[in-house]
Amino acid sequence: MLHCVYRKIRDKLINLSQFVQIREHHFYARGIDQNSLVVDLGANKGDFSSQISQTFGCKCYALEASPSLYNAIPENSYFKKFNLAVCKKSGPVSFYLSSNPEASTIVNDVKKAWGSIGTIIVDGTTLENFLMRNKISSIDLLKIDIEGAEIEVLNSISDDTLRTIKQITIEFHQFCKGFNCRQDIIRIKKRLKNLGFICIILNQNNTDVLFINVHKINLKWWERFYVNLLICLFAIRSDSAFA
Repeated sequence: MLHCVYRKIRDKLINLSQFVQIREHHFYARGIDQNSLVVDLGANKGDFSSQISQTFGCKCYALEASPSLYNAIPENSYFKKFNLAVCKKSGPVSFYLSSNPEASTIVNDVKKAWGSIGTIIVDGTTLENFLMRNKISSIDLLKIDIEGAEIEVLNSISDDTLRTIKQITIEFHQFCKGFNCRQDIIRIKKRLKNLGFICIILNQNNTDVLFINVHKINLKWWERFYVNLLICLFAIRSDSAFA
């Protein structure tokens, strides 16, 4: 009963905060319009990029390391696709294939957790090198779902580049058995908060976390009020150190 009440309150606050969800990733809807640029790291088959570009008419860059998933992405006038693994340094990188195509990874500990059916070499790039090559000076929404590599990628991005990003929606892979990233997640959250981001955790296991750069996005006072209530609600509900 209490869990159902919590979910109803949470969902109401999410709606009042102007958050929408696409493919299990929440973001601030008023921060996206037809002039926005979305960068999708871990695009899979392109469902997130396709839906957000069709909904908002925005431009998307979809990056996917798996050749089979990349080939399944239907490129259109709204977004471009890139067969790349985003990682801590540019150059060839080992990509561990999983029997679950959504669980392939460049992270050895995650490979051990999910299991592997083989290894291929793919092109890797840092986010900053990708932005430089494509002449991108700012990102309206950065979506990160890269099977554990989010830790090294976020650690590799400079403070100056992070400050140019308006919001980040991310899946942390804390739930992977044997992938001990708890302290890394805490450090990343503290770093982003110090750079001017507010952190909104939308579930109990950190698979749906939203960072909003309040220096770049002007939340209405009532939206900020509801966001703060949402943060407090999770802190009360959570029994983890991540709140």
